[in-house]
Amino acid sequence: MDKYEVFRWVLKGVEALSALAGLLFWFKWKNSFWKWLTLYLLFIVIAEFIGMYLRENMSHQTNVYFYSFIVRPVTFLFFYWIFYQYDIENKIRNKISLLFTVLYLLSLIADYFYFQHLKYWVQSFSFSMGTVLLLGLLIRFFINFVFRADILTYKRNMMFWFSLALFIYYLGTFPFFALRNTLATNYPSIFDTYWHVQMALSCFMYLLFAFSFIWAKPKS
Repeated sequence: MDKYEVFRWVLKGVEALSALAGLLFWFKWKNSFWKWLTLYLLFIVIAEFIGMYLRENMSHQTNVYFYSFIVRPVTFLFFYWIFYQYDIENKIRNKISLLFTVLYLLSLIADYFYFQHLKYWVQSFSFSMGTVLLLGLLIRFFINFVFRADILTYKRNMMFWFSLALFIYYLGTFPFFALRNTLATNYPSIFDTYWHVQMALSCFMYLLFAFSFIWAKPKS
């Protein structure tokens, strides 16, 4: 087993730990939309093993299609849905998350019918668009959060820890995924270093999800 496989198994373990934390504290969150985060994490754990099977028994390209058109779309759409539910819970009328969902779906369609057939400098048009839109929602959340009374209870606020985890991961890894083709082809040493960094950031994100299930409190 090489170092890349070791990192992949460590990440699978952290993802499973995060899903386990959600299951252990299911009754704490069962009356909140946050219960669906546990199911999403279980989906990610299962998807990791499906991806491993596809990579080892079928082809690398099949695994790429699986992540590009199933796992990542589910991920972005779920995250946008979380922000939509948060807006409803806090009576925020601006449903920008719905607009961003439509824009992401359009980028996914463009990826499927056009961009995936080209060899270009970004890894995935829809992934880049999905990340930019998600970062927009995160920045909007933090700006609003500062001016709302919720900031006084941020230590136990589930949305704060969830958003912090996403912001650190997606802001930190966006250059890697956006320029993955370029880095892998022209700067392999930088690619290798950044690959390890993004794996570490991914582990941190899932650990923060696990922490939030335990530490945060449902909104009364």
